[in-house]
Amino acid sequence: MYCKKPDDLTQLVQLIKSKNGNKSEVCKAFGISRQTLNNWEELHTEIKEAFEEAREEFLDFAESRAKMLIEGIPIVEIDKATGKKVIIGWKERPDTRMITYVLGHLGYNRGYIPKQHLDITSNGKDINATTQIYIMPDGTQIKF
Repeated sequence: MYCKKPDDLTQLVQLIKSKNGNKSEVCKAFGISRQTLNNWEELHTEIKEAFEEAREEFLDFAESRAKMLIEGIPIVEIDKATGKKVIIGWKERPDTRMITYVLGHLGYNRGYIPKQHLDITSNGKDINATTQIYIMPDGTQIKF
């Protein structure tokens, strides 16, 4: 397979990192086709490693954002009687959809098993509604 060599491998690796491993953006910024980039990636381990590292860093970033959605942003006050922090409200409530997603995907091996329950006894009414039920490791069920 023939393809031209990248003129500056260091510059390309930095570009890959700055574009979070997005191949389309890298190709556009570097002025090459996707096929050329794929060929370079096969020939140069530094390029392949740069893409892998950029994807891992981007995944770390996404996980940190997911954690923020799960935790929510509380409004905290100091209780004058006890001196302890107390949540008095929320700037952003915890996102139950993100909790459900994380438990269903990352918590599967710990026993968080999603299943869907369909109501088929609706006497002719709309039966599109579903309820998600999580079975916790201790056997209790949580419905969303």
